Amino acid sequence: MNEEILWLLSSSFRLFLFCSFNQLGVIYFMCKLTARKRSLWVFCIYCFLGTALFYNVCCQTFLPYFFGKENWFQNFFPIISLITAILSYAMFFYTFEGEFLRIALAGMLSDLTVGMTGFFGLCMVNILEKRSDAATLMDYFQWPDLLIAVIQWCCLYLLFYVLTPFINRYKQTPFRHRKILWIIFFIYFGSATSTSFLNHLVATEVYIILFITAIFGCTLISFGVWRYRRRIAAEQALLNIQLQAMEVHYSEVQGQIRKMEESQREIAGQMEEIVRMEQSPAADRKIAEYLKRLQTEYEEIHRGIYCDNWMMDAVFCYYAEKYREEKIDFDCSMYGYKPGKIDEKDLMQLYMVLLNWGLQVRKKNPGSERGSIRLHTSSVKNQLLIEFFCTGRAKDRIPVYTIRRCIVTYDGTEKIRKEETGTGVTLVLRNQ
Repeated sequence: MNEEILWLLSSSFRLFLFCSFNQLGVIYFMCKLTARKRSLWVFCIYCFLGTALFYNVCCQTFLPYFFGKENWFQNFFPIISLITAILSYAMFFYTFEGEFLRIALAGMLSDLTVGMTGFFGLCMVNILEKRSDAATLMDYFQWPDLLIAVIQWCCLYLLFYVLTPFINRYKQTPFRHRKILWIIFFIYFGSATSTSFLNHLVATEVYIILFITAIFGCTLISFGVWRYRRRIAAEQALLNIQLQAMEVHYSEVQGQIRKMEESQREIAGQMEEIVRMEQSPAADRKIAEYLKRLQTEYEEIHRGIYCDNWMMDAVFCYYAEKYREEKIDFDCSMYGYKPGKIDEKDLMQLYMVLLNWGLQVRKKNPGSERGSIRLHTSSVKNQLLIEFFCTGRAKDRIPVYTIRRCIVTYDGTEKIRKEETGTGVTLVLRNQ
């Protein structure tokens, strides 16, 4: 057999083993990061036969050797590289459970981690075998090459042992900065797939593509910074309202405490006078006055009646005061309130967005007719149900950014309905 053909077969076998070890590592890593929804057989067949054998060995070794200078191959290889990359992530989504972004990031992390550990094992074995280049892959196969898998898997097990808490957190924590994560994924996917295209382009075309990519990247980054600053400004406005609500709540509570202390002293004196008096019409009259006074004092207390959470209660009391000034009836119910895993900050921002929007709607609908705003919150099994309704014709669109962010974060649903008397919003958030 020709020496060159023998070298090609031996190098291809070595490449196939290396890629098979990597694909096995990717499968194991994906199983650690995500849950499976289908059997691994189809995914394993694609990894070993489609990726390792067809793409890595045939398309990157045999076909370039025989048809590397042909024009059709130079056009064929970049296209097949892109198709292989798309199919890989399609197989990820077919096999594993969850949203596409989480699965795509898990695949990206698997590729990077397994690739780095495999390259480390390759370098160590090449040094052990005293090859001319420590990073070479296309060379004669030797039996110590099997140690690549041993070194690679030792590194992977060590990484899994160290990163177990982070892996569990990745599986359970909802994503917050989703747009940034999408940008990171597309940059990785684009850089990985564009390599095969750039290998067949002249320098001028490469510079043009890099320039266009740089402009596109700067535009995305600028857009991301603008959206981030806009979100920070909205959160700052909500925090200012929250601070004002807490200040009003604190001053009102202090005033109520002083007033209740004075009333308590006066009522205690009345009770002593009633005890000293015998059964008489005057005593009955005193008792009636006492009960009427007690009822009046109770009705004047407007703080701390909506929920046990003092911070949310401050927000509700703040808006209740605003609604009274605008002659708006406020119906707030927190029956069976159990936030569970829902962050208090997110829930408070959601309430403040709804209540502030309702206040703006009522201000833009002046008239003799008294308006009303209703906010009901209840827990149903493992879900938190929030029902909001505001009378009046809504001229401004309801701010959906905070609502949609909570919907995505807590795997919920939303329903906005417009009626003749007003606009209603129903939200269902998962709290477990």
